[in-house]
Amino acid sequence: MRLRSCAVLGILTILLPFVARASEGRIKTFADPIDALSVGVSGDAMNLEVSAEVNGTWTEWTRLGIEDEQDPTLRESKLVMFPQAVTHVRFRGETDDFTVHPIRISGAPITYRVASLGSVGAPRILTRAQWGADESLLFGSNTASSSSISDERVTLAERSDQPAQRVIDCQETIQKYLDEFRTVQTSSKDATGRAFLWPQSYSPSVRLLVIHHTAMTVTGETRSPLERMRALYQYHTVNRSWGDIGYHYVIDENGQIYEGRAGGDYVVGGHAYCHNVGSIGIALMGNFSVEQPTQAQTKSLQWLLISLSEKYGIDLHRSALFHGKTLPPIVGHRQLLTTDCPGDTLFAALDQIRQNVLAGDPLAAVAFLVARTSSGSVSAGPSPPASPFAHAPSAPQRAVGLFPVGGTEIQGRPGEQVLISLRYQTGAKPVQRRSSIGTIERRTGRLAVWEDHAGIFEQVVDSLFAPEFLNAGSSTTIRVKMGIPYQGGEQTVAFGDVVYHIAASGQRVRTPNQKPTYQVYTAPPVTHARTVRLLSHQLSGVVNPPPRPLIVTPASPPDRRGITQTAPLFAKSTTTIRILLRYGTDDASSTDLATVTVSGKPTVNGSPVDPTLIQLTKTNDGCSAMQGNRSLGTGIVRIDSQGGIATIVSWNRERNRFRGILECRVIAGSLVLINELPLEEYMAGIAEEDDREPYEKQRALAVAARTYATYYLDPLHRKFPGMPYDGSDSPASFQIYSGVAFEEKNPHWVTAVQDTSGEVLTKGGQIIRAAYFSSDDGRTRSPLEVSAGFASGFPFPEVFASKPDPWCSGMPVSGHGVGMSGCGASGQAKEGKKAEDILQYYYPGTAMQRGYSTRAP
Repeated sequence: MRLRSCAVLGILTILLPFVARASEGRIKTFADPIDALSVGVSGDAMNLEVSAEVNGTWTEWTRLGIEDEQDPTLRESKLVMFPQAVTHVRFRGETDDFTVHPIRISGAPITYRVASLGSVGAPRILTRAQWGADESLLFGSNTASSSSISDERVTLAERSDQPAQRVIDCQETIQKYLDEFRTVQTSSKDATGRAFLWPQSYSPSVRLLVIHHTAMTVTGETRSPLERMRALYQYHTVNRSWGDIGYHYVIDENGQIYEGRAGGDYVVGGHAYCHNVGSIGIALMGNFSVEQPTQAQTKSLQWLLISLSEKYGIDLHRSALFHGKTLPPIVGHRQLLTTDCPGDTLFAALDQIRQNVLAGDPLAAVAFLVARTSSGSVSAGPSPPASPFAHAPSAPQRAVGLFPVGGTEIQGRPGEQVLISLRYQTGAKPVQRRSSIGTIERRTGRLAVWEDHAGIFEQVVDSLFAPEFLNAGSSTTIRVKMGIPYQGGEQTVAFGDVVYHIAASGQRVRTPNQKPTYQVYTAPPVTHARTVRLLSHQLSGVVNPPPRPLIVTPASPPDRRGITQTAPLFAKSTTTIRILLRYGTDDASSTDLATVTVSGKPTVNGSPVDPTLIQLTKTNDGCSAMQGNRSLGTGIVRIDSQGGIATIVSWNRERNRFRGILECRVIAGSLVLINELPLEEYMAGIAEEDDREPYEKQRALAVAARTYATYYLDPLHRKFPGMPYDGSDSPASFQIYSGVAFEEKNPHWVTAVQDTSGEVLTKGGQIIRAAYFSSDDGRTRSPLEVSAGFASGFPFPEVFASKPDPWCSGMPVSGHGVGMSGCGASGQAKEGKKAEDILQYYYPGTAMQRGYSTRAP
């Protein structure tokens, strides 16, 4: 998005003298009352709070921060709307140089028409004219070209200062997937010759429907949805210089749908940075990090999704390949970018929404996760029905203190920075700004911690602090960034009573400006027979070839525009594996209950069931499965997705979707979930090497990881003897496994799995224990160097003898040091070595064998 002068946009920028009043902050007075505002700054920091005088009383202070989620090049705050039109506004904070961008909205009435949920054949959507969009805001002077490349490309070069990492990432994405940013038409003027402030470009096709929230809390809001819609339009169009609202559609809490972006079908929006061409953005009014959508909203959303999928010819049964990622056609904003949008409650319900849309049932209710109760359990249930005069239900009362938003088991890479959110709930007394709200205790390891204060992450050592004044009985979101040490390993940190466990593995993350250097080393010559490739696409010197996880079948004809929708295809495998999921081992889930939804035509213990919520609870008889008032089974409960996907909606983390069978048992007094699935589908969800790694390293790791898993499928080599599972999803005891979410985001890894399908390492016809680890200091270790007990699990000691590993020189030892190192595999791949060469270096004397079986007959 271009940065334009206020004169060009007609921004009603008021630079009034400040009037100082003791302890009241700096006051601005407006001759004409204003309804809302945002604030712009010239730098990268904003430390401001705002309050308004309403009927002689000042409202509570609202914190302002730079809102750069949708466009990292802008320096504008979030939108703040006042309970009524005001003339006096006060500011306080450390930022002195800022510009106020007020918003005045029309009070013209309109006749509401609730979105059709009955027998009418087409959606009733309030058009821009009906909800009162001021179309004059779309026009002004314009120097834009009519290039066929999306304007996202233009945005990148317009800031002369150091670009944000997201801008750099977008530049790289455009270079890599240039054709996906091409538009078929760009209109710089309307039919009367008026120049648009922002040209209207059109996508050749629509492949993704992206769900957002407006992040403006509606609970207790006194302004009508219509007023909020008009304010949001001005905020996007004028204050943020986008020339129009970014979303294609907006849905309020009463279920009313508003037409957003002007231009009609296929027009490019401005709702997801670097992902606008080929997508449609739908925003629900509300902040679903702290409240729930209403049933009226979700019913209108489901109905709109059905309508849009039919209009744009989107096959909702098939995945879409978008910027190198394999994604479902309906996604949340956070699946494209690092963001909280569309909020935890809405994102956790997306699988239910997808299933209702697939079933063609827009009236189906959606169950939302309810906030943690005082006993610590998590429950699920439908939201209360929405009244035309009521807002979304308030969140239930919580105990005082810090509470996690999302899971507390975190997986990352050495050197990576991870972002988490916590909720802080006050008690009977208010909390002053900058007061301590929870201690920081680093129980193991050394983690750097930063807390978000008004959009700036400040390093904190011993305590988290209140970012703003908090009234008694109120709550706020605390955003925290943690830096994982380069040596990796297990880290534990507690914020108050909330304990996070961080598992770091894989290649170290380099800083954006650090260029990697590699030491050239020639391994000793080896002799081995290469396996004949069934799928050959090796290109000399290519580190990451184009992904090939999506294969078009004869049953998948092109749609009416000649575009073929594709879906993942995994090799058929008769070998299955049973993986213990860490559900219930952290504060994100209960050990007594679980809530699951399944797409497709699922069965429970062999009997067909509806693809709706299944409640699993711990009983004296084992696991009990209920669907509404219907009992589905007790004891050992097996939920078979029958080719669909099972989502553990009560597991509040992104990686909660799995293929195959979910089995529920009670073991040692706790409810346990086991994922049983074909070995090759399990391999696609192993999260050891993402798509930032060289492709030949991924192929090598795929063979090693499959060999490791297959070794423990042998009845003679049980990893967990006496237990009803073969492995776990924990890197501490087995291999990192993240299910469908990982395979969707890493198509190169899925390609590597498919290309090595069924291949394992053997010696003398026996499978080896193909150990691997993250990094060493220049040489690998033998098993005996670790311990005598560790060495007893390696029947071929000559394979695992210590060997030079110069690609890792100078690095810390991360892991046991036995077998293949991640840094060494990466270094060799970048020198042009193939996976077969890498594997032979670290596992000398072995052979690659396809179709090895270990299961007892």
